[in-house]
Parts: sequence; structure tokens; C-alpha cells
Amino acid sequence: MLVRGGLSDVLSEAGARDFLTLCPNSEYVNVTDAGHMIAGDRNDIFAAAVIAFLARTVPVGGRLVHSPQTQGARRTEPGEDINDVP
Repeated sequence: MLVRGGLSDVLSEAGARDFLTLCPNSEYVNVTDAGHMIAGDRNDIFAAAVIAFLARTVPVGGRLVHSPQTQGARRTEPGEDINDVP
């Protein structure tokens, strides 16, 4: 999972695209109005995205908490932002 702060001066959109090319099954979330320290800038969005990712991918007691996605990894495309979590 790649979580990028939309205002990051460390990871560019081009860098995110390169990563997604190298890891096509990865999940990508771009958080608007967050710098490189996303958890400090937009903790609500960061926590919700990570919890949802872990619930889909980490087995608990030998079973996934939620069934895996059938349509591939959840991602926003580079250039798209998540402003809030419903």
C-alpha cells in the first residue's frame, strides 16, 4: 500500500506512478492537503485507509476479516485525491 500526501515534497506523482508500475497489484491512496507526514496531517484519512487495507489483506486466526476484492486493488489514480472518508 502506498499512501502519498498530496502536498509531499518527498514523493512526487511521477514517483508514485513509477511505484505503481513496478508493483501493479499495490493499492494507492493520495491524500489531499497532507504533506509527507500524512498521519500527522490527516490522521483520519490515513487511519481509515490503513485499517481498510489491513482488514482486506491480513488474516486473523487463519482467515481474512473481509473477503479479498474481486476487481483488483483499490486505488486512486495519480492526480486524484481523497479529501475525506465517508
